[in-house]
Amino acid sequence: MLKKILYKLISFLHLPCDALKMFELANEISGINKKTLPSELLPLNTIQLSRGLLNYTVLQSRLNWIFPYWAEKQYNHQSLSFIPRSHLSLSMNVTERNWTAVGNPECDTEPIVDPRGLVTPFKDGWSIDTWMQINNDIILPSKNNYTTQTLINNLPIVETKTRVGNNSLVSHVYTLKKNLYIKTEINTEIDNGAAIIFSIRPFNPEGVSIINNIVFDSPANSFLINNKDYVVFNKKPSFVYCSTFEESDSYHALAKEKSKFASSCEYGMASAVAVFKCSERENSVLCTYNLNSTKIPFEFHSSSETESYWDDLLQKCVKIDTPDDKINSLFNFSAATLLMLLDNDSITPGPFTYHQFWIRDAVFMLNALDKLGYSELTLPVINSFKNFQNRKGYFRSQQGEWDSNGQVLWCIYRHAIITTNYKLFESFFNSLLKGVHWIDKSRLHNKKFAGKPYYGLLPAGISAEHLGLVDYYYWDNF
Repeated sequence: MLKKILYKLISFLHLPCDALKMFELANEISGINKKTLPSELLPLNTIQLSRGLLNYTVLQSRLNWIFPYWAEKQYNHQSLSFIPRSHLSLSMNVTERNWTAVGNPECDTEPIVDPRGLVTPFKDGWSIDTWMQINNDIILPSKNNYTTQTLINNLPIVETKTRVGNNSLVSHVYTLKKNLYIKTEINTEIDNGAAIIFSIRPFNPEGVSIINNIVFDSPANSFLINNKDYVVFNKKPSFVYCSTFEESDSYHALAKEKSKFASSCEYGMASAVAVFKCSERENSVLCTYNLNSTKIPFEFHSSSETESYWDDLLQKCVKIDTPDDKINSLFNFSAATLLMLLDNDSITPGPFTYHQFWIRDAVFMLNALDKLGYSELTLPVINSFKNFQNRKGYFRSQQGEWDSNGQVLWCIYRHAIITTNYKLFESFFNSLLKGVHWIDKSRLHNKKFAGKPYYGLLPAGISAEHLGLVDYYYWDNF
């Protein structure tokens, strides 16, 4: 019945019938079963697709805007990251997907910093960029070829340095407890005419991010974004301009003389700039954003306080010392990254696109943390596994991924052995027994499967969508 309606609709719209046929064939060949389709991934995929369409519309038609580094590279035909657009109706970041997270175990949000210092405080959100003004020249890190980036002491403190001649713009991005901090300083031989510019951008490393309105509150030295998010500065800017999509990018307002303290954009493309004049004595600006609430954060903390926080946290971590400094560095930062991605009773495999809970990722991260000496931090996450088990015994974080029951059994066993916390077996016994029964009942051991190569295995599943079609995956059955 539904197929007839669809064909009638296609006929009415004068669309090729082959379009529907191709869609049907793709669905049939893939082997995707509606019952095992990971519905949890739909919000992620719909955001990606809709943003891809918005990117295609905006990025191609507003070439005088200042775009994030990934777009500058992917739209530049001379770059190795260039993607020809032609008939593609979506524009996504597929070649410059490298960013660095900052965060800590006391906050369930990990902001990200792109390779040119663009800071995105929260998932799918807008961003904060920093620029440098030398006399009448505006230096933009996203367009600069002399920008370097490093981690301070292998900790989640990102330093980005942009150089032009004898002038440099240096930013440090870090968190302390529930606040994000961006400290930016300018080093220049220019006595007057130098300035640090902070810009609120309707973009992030995935593309356009909607900003409907921006207001600058002069007494509080802060931007209020979308009526709920405050970005607060430690000093008063000399010039502020809030712009709309129709007015163009706020970057172009830097030549204006009169400030504008509010903008409301029906297209969700509001942007803003705040200019801080610098001198030999006053050459830095600190801004902050509260990651866990919409209140104004009044406390300003230095990066050295964040270093002290992490030094204390890493005191109990397993230490290694090899002749290879790079190996030592990678090990230390890996430990800090695992701790950073802990979110109280959850843990996620990434700060941005993958800031979602997957059992298959969680168990390996928890096992590593247990071995590093952080079992008291992993236990709340392990105890939360019970919340994911349904009445049949299936531990489900995503539908259609059958490795989760085996992963939970392994993870709890490993935690108990490493910590000698054998009472964990008692508290989990009934749950684990149901999990074992689910594995046995779900196996394809009916007579009709006898002789098939997948006899005795778990059903076919999507399991890892980037590997192709529905299939019988090794890790599901191991």
